[in-house]
Amino acid sequence: SEMCIRDRYPDRAGEKRRHFPDGSAGRERGGVVMKQRLVIVILMTAFSLALCLFSLFYVRSSMAALAELRLTLEEQADAGQTDEAQATIARMLNEIQAHGRWLEILAPHDDLHEMRMQLTEAGTCLSIGDDDGYRESIRLFNELLDHLKTHEEPSLSNIL
Repeated sequence: SEMCIRDRYPDRAGEKRRHFPDGSAGRERGGVVMKQRLVIVILMTAFSLALCLFSLFYVRSSMAALAELRLTLEEQADAGQTDEAQATIARMLNEIQAHGRWLEILAPHDDLHEMRMQLTEAGTCLSIGDDDGYRESIRLFNELLDHLKTHEEPSLSNIL
């Protein structure tokens, strides 16, 4: 029950049939389409992998910088150097701000906002001499920092 093009489309009566009984024309075209699809799949997989790796290394390096400043902050606060500790808190807030645009894309926005709030609260507690409030704010900041580090660890859910 093969039908010629002229039977289906009377205005194309002079054209050759596009479908051959052996299917050869279809296989040739299908091979090209399959190659194109394979190339697209490979490119999309490479792009996804590159994005995951960028996310992993960018968030890790940002969190490592904050963790290093946090250790400096704790040393300064334990030594009673409140002015230096305030300056370190300002540097930490600037670090978050400097990496903020990409971090907000790659990491949960609420966690970053909460980190800023905890640092601001720690600075306020330091300035008024509330050592317990300062320690609690830094403890919560550490938890958020650890949460972001573990959230960005390579896993199947992060890739998907």
